[in-house]
Amino acid sequence: MKEFEHLPKRHRHALALAALLLAASFVALPDAARAHSFTVALHAVGTNQPATLASAIRGMRLAATERDGHADETSDGHLGGLDLFILPWPSEVTHGITWLKGAPQNKPDIIVVIGPPDAAATAIRASQTEAVAIGSGVLPTDTLWLNEDTAPQAFAARFRAAYGVAPDRQAAAGYNAARRVDLAVRAQGGVTDRDDLAEALGNTAKGIDW
Repeated sequence: MKEFEHLPKRHRHALALAALLLAASFVALPDAARAHSFTVALHAVGTNQPATLASAIRGMRLAATERDGHADETSDGHLGGLDLFILPWPSEVTHGITWLKGAPQNKPDIIVVIGPPDAAATAIRASQTEAVAIGSGVLPTDTLWLNEDTAPQAFAARFRAAYGVAPDRQAAAGYNAARRVDLAVRAQGGVTDRDDLAEALGNTAKGIDW
């Protein structure tokens, strides 16, 4: 850099080192950004898949907003202290879901199956990834998540306040899955260790407290 040749040699060395460090930071930035986010694919099984996906996604987003949400988010929410991106599956029935920020080209880290529990294995094979596949988990009794009249601060009231409609079982399933993911990711500090992540998610399959 000719414009700095008049400086003492030690100053030129310091400038060169600073330039190298700055360049390295820009190279490392994409990986660092990815380390602070993860992707969950919601996979609908059975009839009326578009409606199932829409309800489950709303439930998941409600949980993400309640846990670590903030204004002007650039992701679909936060779980486990990380940016959450949601991908709806199967792709042929997701054309009406245009309000998510997850990119279809991203491989999922976790697949949540909304439907029969034995469909998880099929979902993981279809994904062709090393994602951890789970069911939504056992829900609390209906009176704890469905009846907003007797529990005005409960899930049903919060869901109605957010979306203007009462939740259905699929919405509760999405919410429950998100709460399980939050517990697992928070405990692991991320989603890198798939074995530990799968174990942590398995520990909550039989139910959690809302």
